[in-house]
Order: sequence, then C-alpha cells, then structure tokens
Amino acid sequence: MLVSHRKFRRLSVLAAFLGVLSGVAGTQMKLRPVSAQATIAFVQVNSATPQVNSTTVVVPYTSAQTAGDLNVVVVGWNDAVAQVQSVADSLGNVYQRAVGPTVRAGAATQSIYYAANIAAAAAGVNAVTVTFSQPAAFADIRIAEYRGVATVNPVDVAVGAQGSSTLTNSGSITTTNANDLLVGANLVQEVTTGAGASFTNRVITSPDGDILEDRVVTATGSYSATAPMAPSGWWVMQMVAFRAAGSGGDTQPPTAPGTPALTVVSSGQINLTWSAATDNLAVTSYFVERCAGVGCSTFAQIGSPTTTSFNNTGLAPSTSYTYRVRATDAAGNLGPYSATATATTLADTQPPTAPGTPVLTVVSSTQINVTWTAATDNVGVTGYFVERCAGAGCSTFAQVGAPTATTLPDTGLTASTSYTYRVRATDAANNLGPYSATATASTQSGADTQPPTAPGTPVLTVVSSTQINVTWAAATDNVGVTGYFVERCAGAGCSAFAQIGTPTATSFPDTGLTASTC
Repeated sequence: MLVSHRKFRRLSVLAAFLGVLSGVAGTQMKLRPVSAQATIAFVQVNSATPQVNSTTVVVPYTSAQTAGDLNVVVVGWNDAVAQVQSVADSLGNVYQRAVGPTVRAGAATQSIYYAANIAAAAAGVNAVTVTFSQPAAFADIRIAEYRGVATVNPVDVAVGAQGSSTLTNSGSITTTNANDLLVGANLVQEVTTGAGASFTNRVITSPDGDILEDRVVTATGSYSATAPMAPSGWWVMQMVAFRAAGSGGDTQPPTAPGTPALTVVSSGQINLTWSAATDNLAVTSYFVERCAGVGCSTFAQIGSPTTTSFNNTGLAPSTSYTYRVRATDAAGNLGPYSATATATTLADTQPPTAPGTPVLTVVSSTQINVTWTAATDNVGVTGYFVERCAGAGCSTFAQVGAPTATTLPDTGLTASTSYTYRVRATDAANNLGPYSATATASTQSGADTQPPTAPGTPVLTVVSSTQINVTWAAATDNVGVTGYFVERCAGAGCSAFAQIGTPTATSFPDTGLTASTC
C-alpha cells in the first residue's frame, strides 16, 4: 500500500442523536442525549497497523468503557492464506464475526467482529488481541466503541464485497429495523481519501489508508457503505447494520440443521446434504465446518452456502473428515450446531495421464536435453520417470532420471549414437501413468573437424641485438586450442618462412638472431 499520513477531520453533529464529536482516533466522546428513545452514539476508536507480518496484534481502548456498550473490531490483512484464530480482549468480552471473511483474489482479506453488552473498564485497561493462524501480511486492525446498541443479538444485516476501482462499495442491504447503526470498513491497495456519502470518518489508518466509518439511520430501507480511493486499485469493503437498544427486532436464532449426510465421491471430494433448519422469520444461510483426522476436534469454517448442500473438494486421499453445520438468519442470530458426521475419502487409484511426446535437443556429442508437456492427475503429479534406449530400432529401455519438473539434461552419452526416449508420470499414491510417445535423436559426431580461428597479429618486442620476443592474442576452437606454430623469415621482403617454435602459450622468445637484421 502507498504510505500516507492520517487526515483529521471535523465531524458533523448527527441531528437528534450525537452531541459534540471529535474525529481523533482513540479519544472518548462526550454525549448529549436529545430524546428519551435509544440514542446510538460513537464513543471512541483506535487502530494498529504493524508493517511486518504478525501472528498477534494488540490494540487498546485508550478511554474508559461503559458497561452495555458495543465493541466493533475490523480485521484486515494483505493475504488470503492466514486465518483469524481468535478475537478476544482483556475483560473476556465475547466476540462474534458479523461479516466475512471477504477475500480479494488472494491479495487481501477482511472480517468485522463485535462484542455486545461489554463490561465496564477504566481508561487503558481493556485491549483487543487478534490472533492469526500464521503471520498475516500487513494486518490492519481498527476497534471502535458505540453506545445505545442492542445488548442481545445486535446485528440486523451485513454485507461485503470486493473489486477494483476508485470507489469502494460494500454492496446494498435492506435493513429490517428502523433505527440502525451502520458501520463500514474497507481494506484498500492504495489510500482511502474520505468517508462515503452520509457516513462519518472515524479513522483512516496510517500508513495503510483503510477507513472505519459510520452513520445512523432512522428508517428501514436499502443502504450501502462507500468510500473513495486514489488512485484506482483493488479493495474489500464491508458494512454491518446494528440495531438500536430497545428497538426489538429478531432475536430468535434458527434451530439446528439435520445431521449432515455425507457422500464420498472420490479420493478428493465429499458431498454434504442436510435437512433445513427453521426460523421464526427465515434462515438466510448455513455455516459448514470441518475437521480432519480420526477423533479430531478443531473445526474450521469451509463454506457458507444458502442451500442445504455443499460439495467439499480438494481433500486428501484416504483421510477421515468430520463435519457439522449451523444456520443463521438475516439478523445474524446463530443457531446451534447439527450433530457431526464423519466419512473417509477413497484411496487414490487414478493414475496420471501420459506426458507429451519428448522434445529432444542435441547439445553435443555427449548430451541430449529432453523436455515434455506436463501430465495431469486427479490429485497431483509428483514426478516423472525418463527412460532411454540406445541404437537404431532399440526396444530395451532403462530409467535414466526421475525429475519433478518437465525437463532432463541427459549427459555422458556416446558420440554419433542414436538414442530413443519415453516418459511417464507418477502421483503421491505411486500410481503410474502411461508412457508418452517415443522420440529419437543422435548425438553429434565425436571427430573434431573444425579448425581453430586465426591468432591475433604478433606483437614484437626487440630485446637485444640477438632476441625478439613474440606475443599474440589467442585463437579459439570448438573443442580447444592445444598449441601454436611460430614461423619466421629473414630479410626485407622475405617470403620463405620456416617453423622456429611450437609453444602452447601465446608468447615465444626468439633468440640467436643476427644484429641489424630485419
């Protein structure tokens, strides 16, 4: 992300809801209630943006906290591999995920968590700790406190989206409760330049440029959270609608779904179906969780289908998997888990396909390079076996290599000899695929028929009346220069040369000469 400085803004008063507000992160706001009905109010915000990959990030609430308030925690990071293991705080408030994870094409992930009906805390006492499954890239954690929100099942509806443009947009949701707090947050490639229409900027993190914004609405309807970004880039944007205290709403969770029925399809796939949960209003989706191994107990969410079925692919062969399912409704009420069900994937008995016909490149009299197009497999190709036979019309093959890549340099061959190659693939279960078609090539001739190039023009150094030293730039050869023949003739305009030396180096001292002789 581009480096930027935090921009401070004066925040407007929310008519009939907020007193005097300041947009400075981490400060507690003074509130002035203006009516007897439940008043939603922003209290404080803080953030942390470690610029190194981090497994744990801690963010404190710097001002005092009031019992019964709502804590909101936005967790973003710049990869799609790390997962959030837990969100907790110093007081033991219980955090739930309201929306997410929303993933942007392997580049970024974000979720929003909340804790309702929090315990009271003095200034600086309570801190939120986010723990990842592995070091998360450039984590961006924003925490906020709000007053006047329902203390039980406060989530009305939530939405998340991702894209690439100059305007981040959560997508639209329709609230079911008249008086809602809308909290929006993004994770951006570049820098958020301000809050979206009708929203108040609570913090834009530095240097990451990610926003937490909010607004209060007093009528049901379709709403979305937006925020501009400059320049254009990828983004993730989410919004959660929280119900005001005393506003009623849906607080009844769905029932437990039926025990999942598991159908083992292959060595890498198990399909799940279950009987539907019921709800006083409507079930909106299900959360499917899985753990791997006999007797396992650590479950992780693997899907959130809106129907009563889910196909789990990419599994390991001959492995036991246990599943459970729970339902949720539009208000974010989570029902109890179904009973668990366990099944084991089939052993991998499917071999890879045949590789492409080898392409042979004759390098020299002793080397042929072999390449081929990759084979495919239902689980994964783990390597290749390259076989070779020698001689025209040969049929007895022997293995000469077992590379994991699709290339092999075959060295130590005999000159002027025909070699035929074939390749087959294998997988982790040692299933052997069929052979490729064969390919034949002959090594270059072993006889050296290419002469060296001409040496450089001799450089002559007269040492005395009887000695001249001769040096020259080396000649080159396809195999190697082994020596030089030095020839000489005497007298002006001479043309009868005679050999006077056979040095292996590029110099020769010519002695025993006649004085004053050309």
